[in-house]
Amino acid sequence: MNLYLSYRGDDASGFALSLGREIRRQAPEATVVSGRVDPGGRAAAIADGSIVLLIASTRWLRATPDASPAINQAGDPLRALLEDAIRRRVRIVPVVFQIPIGQWQSMCGQLPPSLQVMSRFNGLEIRQEAFQADIGRLLGLLKAPDRNVPWTEAPARTVIQVESEGGGLVKWWTGRDKTLRVVVDGSEVGALTGFSGRIDAAVEPGRHTVHVREGRFFKSEPVVVDVARGSTVSLVCARNSFTGAVSIAHKG
Repeated sequence: MNLYLSYRGDDASGFALSLGREIRRQAPEATVVSGRVDPGGRAAAIADGSIVLLIASTRWLRATPDASPAINQAGDPLRALLEDAIRRRVRIVPVVFQIPIGQWQSMCGQLPPSLQVMSRFNGLEIRQEAFQADIGRLLGLLKAPDRNVPWTEAPARTVIQVESEGGGLVKWWTGRDKTLRVVVDGSEVGALTGFSGRIDAAVEPGRHTVHVREGRFFKSEPVVVDVARGSTVSLVCARNSFTGAVSIAHKG
């Protein structure tokens, strides 16, 4: 799988580096090419057979002094790159962060006519609190045999929610500043603290395994949950301040 990361250098450089590293960790067989675009610059060519991951954040359109999107200018290098990719029927997958995927279509409304077709492309939101899990889902969808099935994230997400048991840090760790890392199906999705911590992990419908670890060591027994499409399964993580034992159980 050849992945081309397309992004503006003044919008998503840090995210693109993190994304590339995580893709290589989860899919070492993948080839990842940086397609950074800078003002007045020129991005690397897109090789035949590549999938373009179009990384978009709050500054992706990068307004010019007259407040119009830079991509509307005929000489904008990102516009030229995407127009060429569309002409060649290269697969383009929008990957958004810091903005919800639901805003993608409205962003595309500001694009020139030659690029507005991108509003119909399947895309995914990568969230900081579920970075590894979201990238794992992205890679799974990219490898799916049927590329015609829409997989843009819908408003009704399928979610595993894990929250801290009430009682605060004193109940959990008697004053020590530690966190527990939440792991779903072998991938870390975020961290819990004792003060009303909560993790929302978007997952595919089906059966999943959840447990927590502290540092390198798993601290709870794994819990298996079945999640229906569009539903949320809520779990509570508790820690015995005397024994240090950690448990995860269904809420309520």
